[in-house]
Amino acid sequence: MTLKIKICGLVRSEDARAAVRLGADYLGAIFYEKSPRCVKKESFDELLFAMPDGIRVMVDVLPENSAMEERLDMGFDYFQIHFDLAATPRERLADYVKIVGRERLFLAPRLRPEDPLPDYVFEYAGRLVMDTYRPGKFGGTGEIGEWDRFARLRANHPGTRLVLAGGLNASNVAEAIRKTGADMVDLNSGIESAPGVKDLRKMAETIAAARSTAA
Repeated sequence: MTLKIKICGLVRSEDARAAVRLGADYLGAIFYEKSPRCVKKESFDELLFAMPDGIRVMVDVLPENSAMEERLDMGFDYFQIHFDLAATPRERLADYVKIVGRERLFLAPRLRPEDPLPDYVFEYAGRLVMDTYRPGKFGGTGEIGEWDRFARLRANHPGTRLVLAGGLNASNVAEAIRKTGADMVDLNSGIESAPGVKDLRKMAETIAAARSTAA
């Protein structure tokens, strides 16, 4: 598969436009209010306008079904849902599939290193985001994850696209892709100068490193 790159945690329209110029395949906007990268209501319209149709990803933590429907109407194309695996009934995931469809779901289970990833999770999403576990946080940890585990999961579940996340930047993304075989990476804190403020140089260098390694 061709490498896909997602730029997440966008809050500024200029950063979204820069990501498009640099060839990002997906752009993510976070709606989780506890995140330092949560999109402010007053800047949402401008940000959405800067995100082309077909690559817009809404990111949230276990949103209500009504919120999913609302953001579908807003024009989002994909939906990245972070959730605590142990505390989330399967029925919640099934509801999301009914609303947007399996292929439009990015599921991001909060999973400790010692926890197994149940096979049923793969039934509900076309993509799984594997981020580094940190107590009390849903994604966006900025810490490098378990690359060996990612590689094993990818080999065992070829029908689901696994997204590698967690502390990726220009200095480590090439090694991460080589060691995991990842064909999709999620870039966020590693290309920032401050939470939600993307650094154009870091973004360009990291995307270039990822593309050249995949090629």
